[in-house]
Amino acid sequence: MQEPPPLRELTLRLVAFVAHRPSAAIAQAARHTGRGASVLVLAPPSERDRVEAMGAHWSNMTAASETTLAWAARYRHSSGNPRGYELFCLQRWLMLWEAVRPMNLAANAAIAVLDDDVVLYRSAATWLRELSASEHHATAQTTGVMGVAFQLHSPETLRRFSDFLRWLYELPTSKLSREVERYGVARPLAALNPRQRHMLAHGLVVAANRSQPGHYRHFSDVQAMDAFTLTLTLTLTV
Repeated sequence: MQEPPPLRELTLRLVAFVAHRPSAAIAQAARHTGRGASVLVLAPPSERDRVEAMGAHWSNMTAASETTLAWAARYRHSSGNPRGYELFCLQRWLMLWEAVRPMNLAANAAIAVLDDDVVLYRSAATWLRELSASEHHATAQTTGVMGVAFQLHSPETLRRFSDFLRWLYELPTSKLSREVERYGVARPLAALNPRQRHMLAHGLVVAANRSQPGHYRHFSDVQAMDAFTLTLTLTLTV
C-alpha cells in the first residue's frame, strides 16, 4: 500500500462539513470554492433542501451513522464535555469516510474538513497553497489550519484516521487507557460536577489516577488526531 502523498502534491477537490444543522458557514464556503472542487455536507435528510440551497452537495448523515453504530457502542467517554458532543466529534470522521469512500477521489485530492462554525473568508485552496509552500507543512501528510476545526487530508489519510479510531475503541479499556494516558490532557476531577463525573468511563479514570491522583485525562478528536499524526511520522521515519 502506497504512502499518502505530502501536502505539496495535493490539489483541493473537496470541502467537507458534518453537521446536524448546517450553518451559514457552508454557503460562505461554497462562495469561496472555485472550479475543480465542491462542497460536501453530511446532514440529516431533513436538511437536504437547506444544504442544496446553499450551493453544496448533500450526503445522508443518517445512513453514514448507521454504519458506525457498532463503533459508537464501544466508545468510552473521557471528558468533562457532554458525552454526546464528544462522541459526535469522533464519530463524524468515520461517517465522513463512509461518504467519501464511494467517490473514488484521486490519491492526490485534498479534502478540507471544517467544523460548521468555521467561516472561510478565502478559499481552502489558498490555504492549501500557502501551507504547501511552508517548510513545516509541505512534507506533512495531513495538517490542521485550526487544529481539527479545519484539517487538510488526502483520501488515504482520511481512511487511515477512520481506521485508527476504529482500532482505538476496539481496544479493551486496559489498553485504551494507555493511549488516553499518553495523549490525553490531565484535568482535575474536582472541577467536574457529579453528573460529569458519572459520565466518565470508570476504567479510564482509575488508570489516570494511578499516575496523577485526583485527575482524569481529557481525550477528544483533537488528542486522537495528535496520536494519529504521530503514527504517520513514525511510518515516515522507520
